[in-house]
Parts: sequence; structure tokens; C-alpha cells
Amino acid sequence: MASILIYDESVAVNLVKADLAIKISRFDNLQLKIRELAQEVQSKFISATPGWFHELHIYCNSNRDGLQLGTGINHENVTGIFTALRFKVGSITIHDCNASFVYTNANNGILMCKKLACAVYANVTSSINDPEISSDNNANSTVVTWNQFGHISSLMGLDHLGKMIYVLQRPGLNAISRFKRVCRQKNNQSIKKQHPFIWQGLKKAISLIGASFTHHPQPATAKVVAKP
Repeated sequence: MASILIYDESVAVNLVKADLAIKISRFDNLQLKIRELAQEVQSKFISATPGWFHELHIYCNSNRDGLQLGTGINHENVTGIFTALRFKVGSITIHDCNASFVYTNANNGILMCKKLACAVYANVTSSINDPEISSDNNANSTVVTWNQFGHISSLMGLDHLGKMIYVLQRPGLNAISRFKRVCRQKNNQSIKKQHPFIWQGLKKAISLIGASFTHHPQPATAKVVAKP
């Protein structure tokens, strides 16, 4: 089993336990870098160990535009970037507190992780640093795992010390729907706090649009007078 690291040059990582590590600079062509990595994995490790035993760790930061690695990763380009690693790794861990977050612009973290799992045919694990996503108010992060088919296979809550509070293996549709819904709600709340005037404008616009669909004026009626 090999431990493979991909890390942004601005992030400090421990390379001691890595069997293979690749550093990514800000403007690196990620697709080309991942192809080169796939060739190295094929030549060094696949012959000795089946690919599904290998672990890939991604160290970088994220924001509203996606993962800050090279030229950037989001749900729109993740498949094209990582397809070269298909069947060469069995699990992928994204080491960023909000990799699975959903923003209103480029970074749909849930969809990105789902597509990554399908593209590489591997389990993908990432987290969200937010206490309200968990059913326990003491938890400050939720760790999510997608299986090779892009389905959420587990939800795990951790407290601020990293201690596990709960774990849901094969969570039901209600738990998954709540997880996705809260991700989107928290983004709306962040907009509300940071840009109150924009938020009020959005609320007013939505209410006006809703009123235009719900208001139905009564049709005019004419009284017919019969002539003798």
C-alpha cells in the first residue's frame, strides 16, 4: 500500500510518511501534473500492489472558487483533471476544513466530491467545519465519505478536539438531504451577515417574483341585459 500526497506549495505538510509526493505551484497545469503522477504510480506501485490499496491525500485550501490547488479545482473541471488516476488509488482524502461546502458560485463541494469519486472510482472523504451541520451542537465538523459510485456512504460528526461524536454508516435519504440543505443554508446566512443590503434586495426580489405568480386578478364581467 502506498501513501501518495498532492499538496499546494503554500501549505506545510509532513512528507516523512509519503511514498510519493508532488508539489503544485500556483499556475501549474493540474491535468498534466496528474497524468505524470498516474504514470509514476503505474510504474512504481501497481506492479507490486493493486491500485485500490493506494491512498491519495490532497493538502490545500479552499474558498468560493473551489480548491486552491494549481489553477483551481471545482465541480466543473474535477473529472477532466483526475480521470488519469482511475483504478490507481482506492481512497482520496481532501485535507481542508470546508472542501465539501456549497457556495452560490463556482465551488459546489458536494458535487465536486461526487464527481471525483466517480472519475477515479475511489472513496472520497472530506469535511465541513461547521457545528450546525451536525445533529449535536458540540460538534464543529462533519466528515463525509462518498463511495466509488458517487453516493454518500457515511456521515461522521467530530467535536472541536477531533473526537468522534456520532457516525452514520449508509445514512438514509433524510440525513443526506439535511446535510445538503444545511450546506446551502449556511452559505445564505454568510451572505446575510457579510452583505446585509444585498440580502435584503434578494429577499425583496424573491417576494415580488412570488407575488407575480400567486396574484390572479378577477376577470371582468359584463352584465347582459336582454332586450324585449
